[in-house]
Amino acid sequence: MLRKVWSGGARRNTTTRSTTSANEIRNTVKYLYSRVGSPVHVGQQTFLTALNAITSMLWGVTIQGQERASIRADFQVVVADSMELLGKPNLLDFFLGLARFDLQGLKKQLLGIVMRFNRIFDAITDKRTKIGGW
Repeated sequence: MLRKVWSGGARRNTTTRSTTSANEIRNTVKYLYSRVGSPVHVGQQTFLTALNAITSMLWGVTIQGQERASIRADFQVVVADSMELLGKPNLLDFFLGLARFDLQGLKKQLLGIVMRFNRIFDAITDKRTKIGGW
């Protein structure tokens, strides 16, 4: 899967990437402007803009509709969980001999997060494959 992602993303030129990012930012500004006078969660919108810019640069597709909300929510939870895990102190850094036992269960938690990332990226890759890119 990573070979497909890299070959599709690496071949795109810099102009295409900057245009894609500019389009995503433009779409976000339009959305925020259309919501003048009503509450908007700027953090979620910023996260969604970044996610759409990344997916459109790597896979050439943006996420739309119900799928957009679902993937954004899943991806945001996985990123938050991974940041929380990275912030936890790891006792095994001080006691190297115990590393193989994974006493805190950090390795197990990290593998779970990696699997959740893979499911999200696989769903996006499958969507791209159905559109007819690879």
